[in-house]
Amino acid sequence: MRLASVGMLLLATASFGCSSADTLGGELGDEGFAYYCVSPERDAADCDEGGYCGSFPDHFAVGGEFMLGFDGSGSSSNIIPGSRMHAAVDSSKAIIKVEGPASFLAIDRDERVVDLIHLDAYQVRSIDLNAPPSMTVDTWFAGTIIATPLSEDDQVLAGTLAYEWSSSNEGVVALLGTTDEREVELEAMGPGQAIVTVIAGTGISSVTINVEGDES
Repeated sequence: MRLASVGMLLLATASFGCSSADTLGGELGDEGFAYYCVSPERDAADCDEGGYCGSFPDHFAVGGEFMLGFDGSGSSSNIIPGSRMHAAVDSSKAIIKVEGPASFLAIDRDERVVDLIHLDAYQVRSIDLNAPPSMTVDTWFAGTIIATPLSEDDQVLAGTLAYEWSSSNEGVVALLGTTDEREVELEAMGPGQAIVTVIAGTGISSVTINVEGDES
């Protein structure tokens, strides 16, 4: 099977995360795809510091960026989307554009399909926070909130997303450091109330923080 020449992504790797159907042999083989985080700080997948995910994710966020590696016998393989309407590969990043199934193909230097993988993508419907919806703290409080994007049926979604954190009152609760990752550091500045909100994809979540006590 040959494909017309299209834009390709070269990601040869010695490790792999899961096996898939070998379209040349018509059966499962030793070939497999590996998942890599574009940014481990903005991806809910269980990746190491280098971005490698030893366990291949089952659910993907629409619009979330990721990288696919392929380990196959023989020469290096390129990875392309099965349909440009559903997915895209640009430079070192892959993305699923719409909700539903999407496929990626591994092709060899002769443009033959040697393997393929099917992935399921979902819109971010909610964001789980490691904090209660409302909390009361003292003026000395400092902590970290972690956001996890979820599908409609509460499945954790993989893929690097853009996170946007905000505080409704920085004089009460200030956000420290970066505010575009899954985790955000915050610190109580003085008595009052502030709502800390995070947006990622089509999901949004917030926690109301009441600060009691004297000025810090």
